[in-house]
Amino acid sequence: MIREHIDPCFVIARLAQPWLDLARWRRHARECIAANPGRRGMITIRRVRRRNPCGLACYRCEADLEHGRLMAVRPFAVLDPLDDRPLLTALAARLAAIAHDTGCGAIRIVATGADLPAGALGGVARAVSRAGEHTFLL
Repeated sequence: MIREHIDPCFVIARLAQPWLDLARWRRHARECIAANPGRRGMITIRRVRRRNPCGLACYRCEADLEHGRLMAVRPFAVLDPLDDRPLLTALAARLAAIAHDTGCGAIRIVATGADLPAGALGGVARAVSRAGEHTFLL
């Protein structure tokens, strides 16, 4: 994510967390941008011919008793009037690459809106799936 995307992504972040106010969002987004990407970060996605992002995922890597190192992702949201499945898949694939590079053994995604597509993480095995929460083993 870049600083110019902070305000446009506020609408997307509110999909997942309706209580969020703009000041708090800006503070959180600036902290994520400045953070060590191996521990915490934020990624956005947009369609090629569009200027503003239409998808957002915030992540943090943490110790987990069951999986060793786990990437926790929230919010994970896409707001697009066209087919959002390719965007969800691309966002999930980028998270999987970051998780792999940072030594995480699993990803836990709390998704807002449409459910994750079945093949969102390609060759990654789904370990657990509950309403809105998905845990994938790497």
